[in-house]
Amino acid sequence: MSAWKPRVKAWLAHWPWAPALYWHLRGRPDHVGGLRLAQVRRRLPEWTEAVAAHTRASRPPKGKRLLIVAPLHLWLAHAVPMGLTLAAMGHDVHLAYWPYRDWFTPLDPFALRQQDAYAWHVLQKARPWLRPISLVRTRPAPVPSTWEPWIEHVTQIDARYTLMREDVPAEARIVAFRRARNRSAAGVLRAVMTRLQPDRVLVPNGLVLEFGVAYHVARALGIPVTTYEFGPEPERIWLDPEEPVVYLNTRALWAAWRDRPWPPGAREKIQALFDEVWNARAGQYAARRWQNVPMQGADTVRQQLHLDERPVVLLAPNVFGDSVMLDHAIFSQGMADWLRRTLRFLAERPQVQVVIRVHPSEKHLPPKALRVTEVVREVLPTLPEHMRLVEAEDPVNTTDLVRLAIGTLVYASTVGLEAALLGRPAIVAARAYYRGHGFTWDPESWDAYWRVLETLLQEPETLRPSPAQVEDAWKFAYAFFFHWLRPFPWPLPGMAQHWDRWPLAQVLGHEGERFRATFEALAGAPIRWTD
Repeated sequence: MSAWKPRVKAWLAHWPWAPALYWHLRGRPDHVGGLRLAQVRRRLPEWTEAVAAHTRASRPPKGKRLLIVAPLHLWLAHAVPMGLTLAAMGHDVHLAYWPYRDWFTPLDPFALRQQDAYAWHVLQKARPWLRPISLVRTRPAPVPSTWEPWIEHVTQIDARYTLMREDVPAEARIVAFRRARNRSAAGVLRAVMTRLQPDRVLVPNGLVLEFGVAYHVARALGIPVTTYEFGPEPERIWLDPEEPVVYLNTRALWAAWRDRPWPPGAREKIQALFDEVWNARAGQYAARRWQNVPMQGADTVRQQLHLDERPVVLLAPNVFGDSVMLDHAIFSQGMADWLRRTLRFLAERPQVQVVIRVHPSEKHLPPKALRVTEVVREVLPTLPEHMRLVEAEDPVNTTDLVRLAIGTLVYASTVGLEAALLGRPAIVAARAYYRGHGFTWDPESWDAYWRVLETLLQEPETLRPSPAQVEDAWKFAYAFFFHWLRPFPWPLPGMAQHWDRWPLAQVLGHEGERFRATFEALAGAPIRWTD
């Protein structure tokens, strides 16, 4: 019988109702393929009752028509209480979803429709406050030929994100798979958005996978988009009402803070945060350890790395494949291109010593991901005597290297901001969240980049930030780390635990007032960056 089972399922998949019937006959289990919505299913009666009670008591005015797009099951689960909260505030909320477990595994039609039947059944319990739209059941609209360039662009980013490499061959299976999925997603999203005509689309990330497709379709149709993401910080969300949030566009944030006086205690807070960061502590302000070891002093590091008295330049790349770093190139073809060219340039200049600091997070990369060490060995099979490679797990404190160096070269790493905080020159090659704010060197072309590097090697003191620029760097750091992230009760990491910590009824009540401005911003209200 087992040999016939796949054939029977393939035959039944021709009838859209058959997979749903099969799921019902199996007793409507809460684990269908890789899709798991048991936690949502269990909490929905409590959540909908909280929304009903709140709307009866507060009678909110009619709000906007909102469309939340959730391509993956974790984001789908996350979107349900968020959408219900927005509905309790008076908005007409629709939730468009795919029942995907991941973004790289093909699903046969039977499995896809069975998972969709499960998700559809669970989400019916959210009505009338949250209206589900199955993107599996939606008939796609034609995809305009003018959309093909951005579909291809998203596809290439997807392949790099999935393999965590920048050198993905055109014939790689993931490229064809993501291209087909993205084009299909564009068609069904165009159909839904054209029919629904939402006032605003809400989508996570906004850059990669179906997240990126949803962002581009909405923009192509002239619909405003809010993108959002989460980091490791508890009860915080990243928001952007205009572009993919992973670009970390801080222009409006800095405009609000640049000429604003320091609030009482603010300087002490940001200095305390970086004291924790630089000394490898997770404490009151740092949610995680950023370094392997605390500061040991420049002299100790010089001895550790066998450096002589020649000047030192620090080269600090990011991690390949991180979605917060993808598509950030300005004049290079990507981080690998920037790293290769920079290594060749510095290899020919033995008058300085070069320390290449591999990001500590590289130790968590999957085996086939591209690593900085791989690029270094490709360009320089034998390191010149004036160059040192500090691996991800080496017990070397990056802040000691910044203090030791005459200048720091980064792609988009936070190490560039740290250099500015310490009064050291930082040369930023890509779109970093602190770039263009007046305290780093931000070349726009290869020629400008080589010129500023030559100046660094010959006259490093001329590139040092002034006291006023250092002051700006500290104020920006305060604004970013304490105001860029908005209060939010249910971050994606560990969301079930946060649902217990912040029941929806409590979020809608007096204690949840701290989150109200964030939910309003998700719906399109201006973000008050100084709150």
